[in-house]
Amino acid sequence: SMAVLTKWSFERGFLQYINTVEKEAQNILIDTLTEEYRLQGNWEFLRGNPQRWSELVFASFMTTPTVQGRMASEGMSTELRPRSEHQDDNSRRSRFRYEPRQILLDQDRQLIVGYARNISTFTQVSIKDGGQTIGYLGIFPVTGLYDMHDLRFTREQGRAFSMIALVVVVILTLVSLPLSRHLVKPIPSITGAT
Repeated sequence: SMAVLTKWSFERGFLQYINTVEKEAQNILIDTLTEEYRLQGNWEFLRGNPQRWSELVFASFMTTPTVQGRMASEGMSTELRPRSEHQDDNSRRSRFRYEPRQILLDQDRQLIVGYARNISTFTQVSIKDGGQTIGYLGIFPVTGLYDMHDLRFTREQGRAFSMIALVVVVILTLVSLPLSRHLVKPIPSITGAT
């Protein structure tokens, strides 16, 4: 039961971490979209351009304080480099995978870019410029660990927790046997004296 509780606690904490990063990324993305809209004057630069949309979403994710701090602590480069013409999407995504779960809607809540079967399932956050709503960022909420990489990571952590628990049980058994013998040894002499 302790292993199940530990697994549940870890998955819950990991899910909170993912949601924290996504909230940070959402704020960065809204700021970026507002600035881009101001420069372009409309959303046409993103309409029918899923690659540019993915790059904006990816950049917002990679520049969050949480991700930047984690990468810096692990000695990884935090610099976002422009995609070269010779680099294909597969090599980039294999290095650091992030699948956008965001969509962009115009001020009339019509889809501009992103993939959505049902727009109503997305949490919609208004994008404002000078007090005027210029669009909505739709975010599909994370309610569980479904991504293949997330699941593999939690499975690996679960195995590590299980191994640690097994080692602790073995060590406790090895320590408790001699200790119990030492504690029980005087009992026969005490019972014989009475």
